[in-house]
Amino acid sequence: MRIFPARVYVSGMRWCAWRWTDVDPEGGGETYLTRLHLFQTPWCSCMLHWLLRADPEPDLHDHPNAFISIVLRGWYEEEIPKLGESERISRRISLWNFKNPTDRHRIVALRRPTLTLVFAGPVVRGWGFHTPKGWEPWREYVARRRANSAQATPDNTDFGGESHRD
Repeated sequence: MRIFPARVYVSGMRWCAWRWTDVDPEGGGETYLTRLHLFQTPWCSCMLHWLLRADPEPDLHDHPNAFISIVLRGWYEEEIPKLGESERISRRISLWNFKNPTDRHRIVALRRPTLTLVFAGPVVRGWGFHTPKGWEPWREYVARRRANSAQATPDNTDFGGESHRD
């Protein structure tokens, strides 16, 4: 149960405790995940993630820090690159998952809602998406996808707040 109202995630916060955020990567009003930062410091953070849908982006992404995600309820399926090839393989995560900052993945399916407890290390780099043209910082990637979406659907001009997944 939420004590405080939902808010759109704004990146750059270094310290917090008990902060709820809703993450909407496409900016269209459909929450991808709800995050409760139990605490966040410059050195580490602990969060609860309620995964509500698969990643909307077609490209694999990496993260700004190493983390371990412990599945408390449900499961999710992630796509990862096959070693040494451009192909991807899928694997179901139902217990735990460890990621280094440069590990690439994409959540492609889940049991709604999946709840995970995430322990993350310090931020060591920017994060982004691995596209056919190479690595692209997340802000540029999201802006490009929103611009392309706006061109494809001219009547939808309000995309809402900023998005970020860490």
